[in-house]
Amino acid sequence: MRGYVRMDDRRNVFVIGLDDFNRRLLETVRGAERLRFHGLIPYGTIVNPDHYDIEEILHGAQRMLDEFDGRVDAIIGHWDFPATTLLPLLRAHVGLPGPTLEAVLCAARTSTGIVVSSVMRRRS
Repeated sequence: MRGYVRMDDRRNVFVIGLDDFNRRLLETVRGAERLRFHGLIPYGTIVNPDHYDIEEILHGAQRMLDEFDGRVDAIIGHWDFPATTLLPLLRAHVGLPGPTLEAVLCAARTSTGIVVSSVMRRRS
């Protein structure tokens, strides 16, 4: 039967800061019927909190992944900081491929430098 996907064949995708709006968007991507989206780290913890306790956030997410009764196939995020710094650590924790934290920080520093240089050139 074409288009039929057994429930246990779906991939488990964990999404940092998943909210209803972005869940609806994710459910429109091609192949979404083969994916099961799980929230990882509450939206309010990622977006505009009073402060970021990165160690607490990281350990809470690691516990959630460790306690998940199934396979972790992917971990993604659609927010910038702190998701960008947590993703490499969480992926490494469960053995998923991806850039290292060092690579992510280097890329962020490089892109920030490019933006600052561009602004400075326009001002002169």
